[in-house]
Amino acid sequence: YLFRGTTFLLIATAIGSFARTSLVSLCVLFLLYFIYSVGKRTKIVLACLIGGAILLNTVPDSWKERMRTIETHQQDASASSRISVWLWTLDFAEENPYGGGFGSYRANSISVLGQIEKGRAYHSIYFEVLGEHGYLGVGIFLMIYLLSLKRARSLYLTTRNNPDEEWFPELSKAIFLALSMFMVGGAFIGIAFQPFGYFFVAMVLCIGNFYDRSISL
Repeated sequence: YLFRGTTFLLIATAIGSFARTSLVSLCVLFLLYFIYSVGKRTKIVLACLIGGAILLNTVPDSWKERMRTIETHQQDASASSRISVWLWTLDFAEENPYGGGFGSYRANSISVLGQIEKGRAYHSIYFEVLGEHGYLGVGIFLMIYLLSLKRARSLYLTTRNNPDEEWFPELSKAIFLALSMFMVGGAFIGIAFQPFGYFFVAMVLCIGNFYDRSISL
């Protein structure tokens, strides 16, 4: 009950942040959880329907208006600035294939709905790494997370039918979902060097090493 309550509070916090990224990430999370939760899909669908109905009847109109701007990002200053920064980063990377170092976003100058703005943050883990560390850096970054995703999924698929290790596939699946959310949500937030992403990577290494040792005994 403690973990379920914590999950509810985390979802409520994500919605209460008014961040469109939170809504996109939650939708992807429920989709992945539906795919990887064989035998519980009916409950997941019912929970989503009930939760969605409660959400639409309790959130303020300002939240709904904020979420509608996902479809009309061309008229939204925040969304338009992100796209402009991403396009600037691609041009910057062509001229600086090894990146410009930490804080290189301060060099940008972009047009947002007719206004010139300078020093806008990357608002994406991928463009953040590309702008700061170039093609090599973003290649290493993607390799770390994609290999971690693959390993977590492999551990889940390998152990999910083993009744003696019921906790192991659940932990592997949880880490897989957490990594997926980091990579989806991170596409719109500049958190490439925040520690919790690397905590997930370290957890994959730890449980993978534990599994390899356990089968060798």
